[in-house]
Amino acid sequence: MKRQKGQDIVEFALLLPIFLLVLCGIIYCGFMFGDYQTVQGIVRNAAREAAVVGHYTESTDPSQPINNYKIIADKYNQILKEQNVITHLYVPDAAGVQVTATNDNNEKPENSVHAKLNLELTKSDVSFFNYLSHFAELPYSYSVSCYMYDETTGKST
Repeated sequence: MKRQKGQDIVEFALLLPIFLLVLCGIIYCGFMFGDYQTVQGIVRNAAREAAVVGHYTESTDPSQPINNYKIIADKYNQILKEQNVITHLYVPDAAGVQVTATNDNNEKPENSVHAKLNLELTKSDVSFFNYLSHFAELPYSYSVSCYMYDETTGKST
């Protein structure tokens, strides 16, 4: 029995790094899910606001109506820059939040507003998943979309 006194310590030393790696992976996946929820909320709110406000409103110059979708997209792009995301594993592309009427592009569902945000994998972040990407492939990009029924006229404008 005297020869097995250090066995527990050796087993613990061998298993501790594996356990910590799995634990860090679980925690980081939770952070990524929180980031996804933040981005999804921004896109959903942009679509909801665009559906309620409508595409154009009258201005002082009737030949130049105000494009509400552009104003809403700019507003939510600013919110996206200020919002606290934890991982920074995926960053928005240059276009940012895009708000369009679905009939403009012959998309489905009809009579709705479409908000979309494309995110790209960043290589500048020194993170757990960038190290892990040598062993498991991460998608290079993904997009978050949301459709809302156009409340202003019952049809896309």
